[in-house]
Amino acid sequence: MTRSPSRPSARRQLVQEVILEMRALANEMDGLDEAVADRYGLNRADMRCVDMLRRRGPMQPKDLAEAMGYTTGGITTVIDRLEEAGYAVRLPDRYDRRKVLVEATALAGKQGGAVYGNLIRTFEERIAETEDDHLTVIRDFLRISQDLLKEHATAFRRATARSANR
Repeated sequence: MTRSPSRPSARRQLVQEVILEMRALANEMDGLDEAVADRYGLNRADMRCVDMLRRRGPMQPKDLAEAMGYTTGGITTVIDRLEEAGYAVRLPDRYDRRKVLVEATALAGKQGGAVYGNLIRTFEERIAETEDDHLTVIRDFLRISQDLLKEHATAFRRATARSANR
């Protein structure tokens, strides 16, 4: 199949629109997260860690640090704040008593549900009629986007660390 001369330009425009919409979505999510963080007396790093714990379940601090892109010292400070606020708890690992797990508390789940539950229900209602194959494409695109962002953030952190060590 031969593309017409205008096709590459139309595709480039569409790709740019997708990128701009992703940026707009990220900004809207940031705005909501900032409002929630302010409401519950957390900072954004704390909220991201609570979200990670709620999605993945209990984690060792070193694994949480790695998943978040933090140092082990940095994650210790975050966990301390979350424990003090009642959003996380340190528990002994039942398989290895030398290890500790960090787990989101019921309070974190309750407040997260109060804030995001209605948003999720509304979103589910709005996409209820979307065909499964379209949802599959969207899901796959989001996964690719997440992987790309993780790779970019990791590379950026490494470059920043290298330049700081010079």
